[in-house]
Amino acid sequence: MSSASDNVTPTGRPMIPRAFFRATVNLRALVEVEGMRKPLHVIVQNLGGKGAALITDFQQELPNNGMWIELTLPTRPEPMELQILTVNRRPNPDNAEETILHVTFPTIALSQQDAIVAYLNQLRSFERKQRIVEAPADVEVVTGRRAFATFKGHTLVVRPDHITLHMDRFDHIDGSDVTVTVMTADRAAKINVDGSVESTRAIADGAFEAEIAIASGGRGGSAKPGDKLIAFLRQHYPQPEDSR
Repeated sequence: MSSASDNVTPTGRPMIPRAFFRATVNLRALVEVEGMRKPLHVIVQNLGGKGAALITDFQQELPNNGMWIELTLPTRPEPMELQILTVNRRPNPDNAEETILHVTFPTIALSQQDAIVAYLNQLRSFERKQRIVEAPADVEVVTGRRAFATFKGHTLVVRPDHITLHMDRFDHIDGSDVTVTVMTADRAAKINVDGSVESTRAIADGAFEAEIAIASGGRGGSAKPGDKLIAFLRQHYPQPEDSR
């Protein structure tokens, strides 16, 4: 028979309900806090039907309750507003200036929970199609202060909804429209896909790692751009069946 003490850590904090966190994601969101004028920008690191893990660089103490998150899922046209309750917080091991908040959704509606689960199911479907590749790539930035500038690099990870690229340099604006040209090693064949810049981060030797969200949709029943790209990579860069 369990006791109340079984649900707390040695420091007295409640244990993190790991069952609430079902998939690793990277979603931007806004958190409204009572008594604060501006919402906090956070990154949703883990997401499930009952809770999430949020990364924030806000240094002041936050209340455990009285907070709401505005969460936008790629599968929904309108953002969801969810009440959140903080159950634990810890430093981010990857960045000492950031904090990870583990939160639950204490009053989530069934329709909202279903929307999250549907998105996670789609995410798992994409992950099954994910390929690790070394295909050359050119990126043309279509909008922003460097419109029509072209950058060279190579793909690191490709799946139907996004590409991770290693660029020699990359002057960008988050949200900028881009066209990505992925080529075979001998540049004898290529495919173009449209997308938008999700994020970039500087890596070694002045290079950048860029995340590009692939534009969805297809005309006349044709394959979606991301599916075409996956088929292209399978044809020219065969991967083991269990490749991720």
